[in-house]
Amino acid sequence: YSVIYILTYKQFTLLSTIQKTSSKTKLALLLISGICLRIFLAFFYTGHPTDMTCWSGWALGMANYGPGSFYESMQFADYPPGYLLILWPIGILLRLTELPYTHILHSMLLKLPIIIFDLLTTLLIYYYAEKGQHKSPLLLAAFFFFNPAVLLTSSIWGQVDIVFSFFVILMLISLYNERLLYASIAFVLGLLIKPQMFLFGPIFVIGYYYYCKEKPAQTVIKQTLISGLIALGVFILICLPFLITKKDPLWLFKLYFSTMGSYPYGSLNATNFIAIINGLWAPDTATFLGLSYKLIGLIGILFSIGYT
Repeated sequence: YSVIYILTYKQFTLLSTIQKTSSKTKLALLLISGICLRIFLAFFYTGHPTDMTCWSGWALGMANYGPGSFYESMQFADYPPGYLLILWPIGILLRLTELPYTHILHSMLLKLPIIIFDLLTTLLIYYYAEKGQHKSPLLLAAFFFFNPAVLLTSSIWGQVDIVFSFFVILMLISLYNERLLYASIAFVLGLLIKPQMFLFGPIFVIGYYYYCKEKPAQTVIKQTLISGLIALGVFILICLPFLITKKDPLWLFKLYFSTMGSYPYGSLNATNFIAIINGLWAPDTATFLGLSYKLIGLIGILFSIGYT
């Protein structure tokens, strides 16, 4: 994969010849082959056991209890409402089919939203690459859709990061294209999938700053009000089925903060820098070269946001 990427993507003389043969038919073939590959991999690998158990329990919990009493009925549920709504129809299917957890079709159904968002992200890349007159949008789409890391994370491991990442990408593209409303909605939807969207808050603020800098004050005020109100409306609309039975008005905020503080470890199964320096499942208070894993992580986050 790396060799193909370097030899093809970096050689723009090759890209100019590829563009001439690109077509919607080839895009369809790319998507079909990528989906078939994902289904094939999902059939042989059930996924990360701990997380797949969570997806299964939450999906069935949504089907059995509904959003109103879901959190009170589950022993453990630390995800925001967004992904739970995606799991809801999956849970209904699992309940109707009565597939046991050990059945491969059970795990394949749980991976279905992940595969769908892999597909949507590929289409998003292709659409904006074509719109931006890139020399080969098909090639860019292929580099994502057949990236081994993406395949491993989604179809094999069963992680939902691509669902969250889709909205991150949509937010960044919208900010780049000065679509403040779309960027605001994308940010809110990403936040409803995973609290990690907070990490992209500073980048949203930077994008908003440049938007304000390049637009007349009247346009900025108008678009800010419209975007803010609609984004807030989307947030409330999605959370409302879960909030309607809650007596504590701050319940949702407590859920977010408890989730963010519930994993005080250096790294949890992520093959990142902290895992390399022996931080895998180590308390984030443990140190490396005199610095705690938590501090190293914060420095990394600040550096990446600052660079971006």
